[in-house]
Amino acid sequence: MEVRRTGLLDQAGGKRRTASRRRNGNRHHQASRDQQGTLCSIRDRIAKLTPRERQVFDLIIRGKTNKQIGLALDCTERTVKAHRHRVMEKMEVRTLAELVSLAERVGVASATGQIEKH
Repeated sequence: MEVRRTGLLDQAGGKRRTASRRRNGNRHHQASRDQQGTLCSIRDRIAKLTPRERQVFDLIIRGKTNKQIGLALDCTERTVKAHRHRVMEKMEVRTLAELVSLAERVGVASATGQIEKH
């Protein structure tokens, strides 16, 4: 004959586990919402780039130099530097690595370095 334990202590432990699972679930959902908000913020910043800045942005995250970008866009290296500076300001980053990281997080640049169209 099997004896079932359904004492007060067992019930209290079950309630604690349920509450703990609920809290962990809430944290997970909050983290997910925070991440979604961050991704939306990054997409908003990209959307604020002018068409020329977006072209420069796409070439920067592909790893092109200012000189290569200038040749591709038929403008001077100095002009590319000015566009690049505004891109960095609008994207709120200080380094090229940060810029590439943001682009990868929102799917603008894949791991292979190819630009994806949206």
